[in-house]
Amino acid sequence: MSLPMVAGAQPVSEAETLLFETDHLASLKPPAHLAYTFRHVASTEESFDDQVQLDAVRAGPAGPVRVTLRFLSGARQWPGPALDDPHGNPVLLGFLERDIAEMHRMTGGAASYFRRQIRLALAAHATVSTQSFTFGGKSYQGRVIVIQPYRDTALPQRLQRFVHKSYQFVLGDGLPGGIYRIRTSLTAPSIALAAAGGDLLDETLTLDSVADGRR
Repeated sequence: MSLPMVAGAQPVSEAETLLFETDHLASLKPPAHLAYTFRHVASTEESFDDQVQLDAVRAGPAGPVRVTLRFLSGARQWPGPALDDPHGNPVLLGFLERDIAEMHRMTGGAASYFRRQIRLALAAHATVSTQSFTFGGKSYQGRVIVIQPYRDTALPQRLQRFVHKSYQFVLGDGLPGGIYRIRTSLTAPSIALAAAGGDLLDETLTLDSVADGRR
C-alpha cells in the first residue's frame, strides 16, 4: 500500500523524506492506540464527522509490531490491510488512497494519474515550513508541507474542479504517530462559500488522543 515513486533519477525531496522516509511510529510503545478525528465538509453532498483509529501490538517479546488501521466507520470505512513493522504511519496512505478513490468516483479520472501528480508535486513543488503546535498539553515543533498537484497542469474539463486543490501535512518531532494533521481542500475553507453555491470540499484528519505503554 504505497504511492508509486516518480519516474526519473531525481534526489528524494525534503517533503518526500518527511512523509515517506521517516519512521513516524518510532516513539510509540506497543500496545498503542491512536485516535484521529475526520471531518468532511462539502457543498454538493452530505457533510460528516467520523473517526480513524490505529492500533499497534507486538506479537511476543521479540515479534514484529502489527499495526491495524480502521479508517472511518460503517459504509464509509476504507479497507486497509494489517501491517507488520510498518516504516511510516499508515494513516498517511489511508488518507491519500481514500482521497484518490473519491476523486476517481467523482470524475472517472484514473487513480494512477492522481497518485502520480501527488508524488510529482511532493518531489518538485512542495513548500516546507515550520510551525509550533500544542497537543496533550505539550508543545511540539512541527513541519508543514503544502502542495497543489494540479495547479500548473493541463487538465481535461472533467478534472477542472481540482485545479486549485491543495494538500497540507502537519508533522511533529517526537509526536506519537508523527502526524498531527492532514488536510485537503478544493478552495479556501469557507462555509459562506458553500452557502453562496461555490464548490466546497474540505477534509481534515487531526490527531485526537494517544494511549500506549507509557501513557
